[in-house]
Amino acid sequence: MTRVALFVGTRSYRVRAFLDATRSLGFDSVVVSDNRAPLASEATLHIGELDRLGPVDGVVAADDWGVASAARLAEARGLPGHTPSGAAATLDKRQLRRRLTEAGLAQPERPGPGPWIVKPVDRSAGEGVVLTRTPGERDAAVAWCHQRGVQRPLIETFVAGPEVIVEGVAVAGVLHVVATFDKPGPRHGPTFPETMLVSPSDHEPEAVAAAAAACTALGLSDGPVHVEVVIAPAGPVVIEVHGRSIGGRCSSVVHCSPSLEELIVLAAVGRWPGVVRQPAATGVYMLPVPAAGRLTAVNGVDAARRVTGITGLDITAIGQVVTPLPERGEYLGFVYARAATPAAVEVALRQAVDLLEPVIATG
Repeated sequence: MTRVALFVGTRSYRVRAFLDATRSLGFDSVVVSDNRAPLASEATLHIGELDRLGPVDGVVAADDWGVASAARLAEARGLPGHTPSGAAATLDKRQLRRRLTEAGLAQPERPGPGPWIVKPVDRSAGEGVVLTRTPGERDAAVAWCHQRGVQRPLIETFVAGPEVIVEGVAVAGVLHVVATFDKPGPRHGPTFPETMLVSPSDHEPEAVAAAAAACTALGLSDGPVHVEVVIAPAGPVVIEVHGRSIGGRCSSVVHCSPSLEELIVLAAVGRWPGVVRQPAATGVYMLPVPAAGRLTAVNGVDAARRVTGITGLDITAIGQVVTPLPERGEYLGFVYARAATPAAVEVALRQAVDLLEPVIATG
């Protein structure tokens, strides 16, 4: 039987979706994690026990935690995968900037004129990312990073413009686009929570071209890619590149055939089937954390579910202690929508979210 190694970090939302995909394809799987039991029902191999892995036909990294290890394993076993050097660059924004600049791709100025973005080089989901407008704010953001063990945060000029996500799978060096998302609303800072994503993007052609060039420059040749591009006045600027698929539970609004996770698994075992994107507009709203404390309830859920266009609503953090940005990139839950146009999706998501009232115990 075809056997796939799934690299899944302890904090990942993605393990269940990939396990379901491997099973739907009739494949066997083994979970490799930094925790022996990310799912109590699954047998898990600790990352330190890879010598016990045995034969596998494909390797998949479900989140950033496993990207580098999965690339090294794929190379060692002669399996499809991103180059280890490319995978490493996606996990270090300073290295990413250098590689993309060397390839001739537009990048933010460092440090350049203000306003400035200050960010750790190894975080995602907006963790530690702060927009600063004065030298004093910039120095305070750097000090904040130092207090949290980030000794050399990246400081670069803020790039204004709409932000686009390109979601795809690279196969033999060719980027196959699965979905594109706009991030509606102003990017005014000081933090940048991942909130609303609406597909398809109004800027798809230019964003896809920039994303494909970035993947080629980095050697992300075989596997999932998640690229964030700002459509600046002077042209697209690639801000983030990841050698894994979209995070959280956002893959549920990527409507394609086969499913996103099935496509990734099939590509990993060398059986790329092609992808058919579905025409309907979709979107997701990731509910940000408004204050630190324990989430005890979210009022208005039933009313939000009744909004026209809303297809689902999951509150995932009930009973948990949550922390807002820039400290942690966490969500209270996810709201999903589908409609005839991206504008209708955005309206539905905003109407539903306006009905939600998180209750956070701060004492």
